[in-house]
Amino acid sequence: MKKILLVLVAAILLLSFQSKAQLGFKIGYNFAKMSGDIQPGFSEKSLSSLQFGVFLDKNLIPILGLRAGLDYSPKGYRIENGNSFEQMRLNYLEIPVLAKVKLGPIYALGGFYGAYALNGRFDDGTNQSRCGF
Repeated sequence: MKKILLVLVAAILLLSFQSKAQLGFKIGYNFAKMSGDIQPGFSEKSLSSLQFGVFLDKNLIPILGLRAGLDYSPKGYRIENGNSFEQMRLNYLEIPVLAKVKLGPIYALGGFYGAYALNGRFDDGTNQSRCGF
């Protein structure tokens, strides 16, 4: 129920803008890596995945605009030691809201985002378990 409500609120936010807004799509390759204290002998590896989303740009005044979006973003970590490994993959739905300052052909974005964990999976080579949030 929470997931449906979150997607509904995001859709209303994206569609509530008036005319002269631009809809865009983005796609990218994500190299997720966590750092911290790990067990001796293990090494950290990047966990690669595909990230994608949609965004809507709305100009408020000539140099200032607003960008809101909806992104699917996998994150996680992988550590290895020879034949043994441990991997955690988490899938997030992110809703960024950004101010867009435009100076000629160059622009800068800054703002905040909220994220909702959709699901996850942990794998240690012998056991796999799904995480439901």
